[in-house]
Amino acid sequence: MVEINNNKYKLGLLDTCIISQILSNPLSEMQAFFKKITESDSMILPCVTMWSVLELRSRVEHYQKFIEFFSVIPFCMLKTPDAILADEFMHYPYWNKIDPILFAFSLLRPKEESLEYFLNKIFSQHEVISAEKNWKHKWKRDALNSILSLKKNFEPINKNLNSEDAKKFIEEALPQYVISQNLSWSKNRIDKKEEIIFDAFPSAKAGLYTVFYRFYVANREPEIQDIFDILINNVVPYVDYVITENFQADILRKIKKADEQFSHLEINTIKNLR
Repeated sequence: MVEINNNKYKLGLLDTCIISQILSNPLSEMQAFFKKITESDSMILPCVTMWSVLELRSRVEHYQKFIEFFSVIPFCMLKTPDAILADEFMHYPYWNKIDPILFAFSLLRPKEESLEYFLNKIFSQHEVISAEKNWKHKWKRDALNSILSLKKNFEPINKNLNSEDAKKFIEEALPQYVISQNLSWSKNRIDKKEEIIFDAFPSAKAGLYTVFYRFYVANREPEIQDIFDILINNVVPYVDYVITENFQADILRKIKKADEQFSHLEINTIKNLR
């Protein structure tokens, strides 16, 4: 929840699938979306991640529609998982004080702060162009392999996996992941015999829960596309409202049921926009 000009807004995360549905159906989903964000008890401020922007950029028509549509409504771009994890280390253990918003956009902002100007400026930089190419051809696979490496040594409690197994997976994988992401920070606390509160890293926890429910419970072989869902879910602890496709919504409901740290989440699918 954020407060802007004395008005409270729920942060509402849209995944790439939902954004595409809204842009493709202006007479149904788009109108229903406007109604949804303006007529709830607390108005919803739409949020998107940079990963969704990267996906949309591979489809020129959708990318242009995205710029046109989101240039006329208030919305915000969320920080990347790396940036949020860095904030969690910086503000440890007060994760709930972290602001997940990278930039907020409004029709009332000057042109140099518009969405189109912002994206053109970002994607015209040589470093970003190079990074985008690497992401398409190499980093997605590397990122997926890195996350899945935490899965191979896990021994489930039950044959039919449930929330107990999910919690066991988090208890084993979360410390490994957090420590590996900041060795000097972790070593300093271990040397001082300070207990590390791993619940203070909910972005990493959300990603790992997604790995568990997507690959263990669903018994699926990992695909490149999965990395987007894992990375997008990393910001879920910092939003109030999520609209996503059915499979991802089911995963989020299981996470919410398994862990009270996610009990605040409102989870919706495209059906709620029809």
